[in-house]
Amino acid sequence: MTNGEQDDAGLWPMKGIQDVEWKDSGADRLPKFPVLSTSYAVGQILRNDGLISLDSSTSIDVIKTFNVLCTWEPPSTTPSNATETLVIGAHLDSVATGPGVVDNASGSATVLEWLLSLKKAGWWVKGGQGNTGERVLPEERRIVWAWWGAEELGLVGSQYFASNSAGPLNVVAAINVDMIASPNGVPRIVNASSAPIDAVIAPSEKIQKRFEAEFRLVKESWERADSGMFNSDDWSFLEVGIPTGGLLNGASKLKTQSQREVYGGMANAQFDPCWHRGCDTFGNVNVSLLKLMSRVGFNAVQYLAKKKDLKSWLWNGLNN
Repeated sequence: MTNGEQDDAGLWPMKGIQDVEWKDSGADRLPKFPVLSTSYAVGQILRNDGLISLDSSTSIDVIKTFNVLCTWEPPSTTPSNATETLVIGAHLDSVATGPGVVDNASGSATVLEWLLSLKKAGWWVKGGQGNTGERVLPEERRIVWAWWGAEELGLVGSQYFASNSAGPLNVVAAINVDMIASPNGVPRIVNASSAPIDAVIAPSEKIQKRFEAEFRLVKESWERADSGMFNSDDWSFLEVGIPTGGLLNGASKLKTQSQREVYGGMANAQFDPCWHRGCDTFGNVNVSLLKLMSRVGFNAVQYLAKKKDLKSWLWNGLNN
């Protein structure tokens, strides 16, 4: 769901309700009633009074969305049943009420820059043969660079891909980048140990530890995000049993005094005061934080992409 603009009465008409399963169950799954939310103050009035008169103008539309995918295939000599796919993605959409520069142009532009930088470095010449004539990527490696559609409406694009393509493509890991330039943000890594699906905790922790190693190499502090962070496209892969890892800076939660002492910024203020608002413009970007997160993520992505037998390393080589 995404909220519209608050009206004079303190109500937020809901701009969209997405049921990602409706296509499998028929159009009857579409909602047939309007939904509104209120500010806390109006909620208190309704709680005490209990009566309200509303007029609602409602429409229900079925709108097509799409993912943007760029696939680096392994050499043609690699058997299809021997390929291992690494997905590197970020959601391309924003909420209706904001331009979405931090959420999530910061993530989607970074993924594109990683792709272009590796392409320029010769990572994708003749099926992964670098400029030196030596292979950069393992022969089994496929990389899918992904820009997900309709994340803000319920992870629609990534859920469709994970449900329909992850198996055939043998996706073994997925990296998610969502909000890495929050103006009052903190360098954060998704905390795999708090993942709500036990089976993928251990392999996801290996991805997490790779990000941590990259922060240490550049001598920068970071912290692990709590389980509440599994509300982005990484969840789409976790729920089908695929290990994930990700970077983020925070959105509506408040920065603590202890975080301020380590990372600067303002205590008791949101990580991103313009999250899902019209002020999420270029002026909202934390450039220094964006550079740090991009650098760390880029190094981690290179490490994972070059890892031979990535699936075995994630699931079996847990001490490596």
